[in-house]
Amino acid sequence: FLSLFVDIGTNAGGTPEIVDDDVEGMLHPVGVDGIPVLAQHINIMMRNATLRKKMGLNASQKVQKYYMKEKMYENLSNVFSG
Repeated sequence: FLSLFVDIGTNAGGTPEIVDDDVEGMLHPVGVDGIPVLAQHINIMMRNATLRKKMGLNASQKVQKYYMKEKMYENLSNVFSG
C-alpha cells in the first residue's frame, strides 16, 4: 500500500491536526486572505514534482502510522480499556 497524496487545505478546523504544514501538505489561511496563498501553493505543487513526491511519501507514511484500520482499532480499544 503506497498512495501518494498531498493536501492543500485551510489552516482551520481539524486539518492542521492531520496535516503538518510543509511536511505532508501546505496550509493556507481561511477566507479572502487565503486566496493568494492557495494560488501560490497550487502553483508550487504544479511546478515541483520532487516536492509533491516528498510530501506525498510523508503523508503516506503518516497515514500508515496513525490512520490505518488496525491502528484506529488499537486506539479505540485503549480508550475503552483504560
